[in-house]
Amino acid sequence: MPVVVTADIIASRKQIEETRNLKAKIHDTPFPGMAMPFLFLRGDEIQGVLREPFGLGRALRDLRHTCFPSKVRIGIGVGAIDTPEETWESNSWLLSGEAFYHARDALNAVKKRKEPVTSIKTGNADIDLLLNSVLSLVDVIRNDWTQKQWQSVLAYEKHQTFEKAGKTLGLPYQNVFKHCERANWKEVRSAEEALERFLSDFHTNP
Repeated sequence: MPVVVTADIIASRKQIEETRNLKAKIHDTPFPGMAMPFLFLRGDEIQGVLREPFGLGRALRDLRHTCFPSKVRIGIGVGAIDTPEETWESNSWLLSGEAFYHARDALNAVKKRKEPVTSIKTGNADIDLLLNSVLSLVDVIRNDWTQKQWQSVLAYEKHQTFEKAGKTLGLPYQNVFKHCERANWKEVRSAEEALERFLSDFHTNP
């Protein structure tokens, strides 16, 4: 089941130059594992599409880090896309369907929030309440990450060992380990994996 991620920049009108530079940065950044990578086309909004829930946690993390120091609100929509996948274009703004409507509703639900926040809509209100509770807890943890913690988490996620991550960052592997520990990375990733697995199972066996 496809997943649509729609985000907007918080206080973009107060950082016009930063938002303009971010458009080029988003365009030049690869987002692995996405059916349609994030594009920054409609005002201060960004959108991308995954074929399935697996990989959602990394996609959200990559987006937030790419946007740093700008902060974003994120709406996630799970559901069908009207156009068959084989005809999808690289620009998700040209498509429509349930997943897009859900992502828009999820983003609108947190539109007035001033802090980075994530919201999801699946079409099942009870499920949405549960998943949004998980996302809120992850947001609370992640919003306290320092830049060094961000770098260590992303490097470890990419290379899968602290030694390789440390070499990439030019840091002792012990430092990378400490940054990931203080970021509560294991707990965050465990919550993301549970959410991804739940979404996949929920839409396979509703």
